[in-house]
Amino acid sequence: MERLRMAVDELLMKLAKMFPRPKLQIVFLINNYDMTMAVLKEASPEGGKIQMHFEELLKSNTALLVSSNQVSAKPKHRKKKKKKKS
Repeated sequence: MERLRMAVDELLMKLAKMFPRPKLQIVFLINNYDMTMAVLKEASPEGGKIQMHFEELLKSNTALLVSSNQVSAKPKHRKKKKKKKS
């Protein structure tokens, strides 16, 4: 099972790199970690250890996405234009 987990990890990382923007890579990983966990929940008790691994990956990538959204949501300061005198 450990070899399978490592293969899935490696495959998901390779596929994520196909997306041009880091944010899209993270979203791809979050979606796929969540799907992997759903499958493992239906699996035998042996899936528990592997499920915990993907839960940690899901949490860390979700935190990355949230922090990147907070950084990009900050308003940019613009200089005020001076009014022309007529």
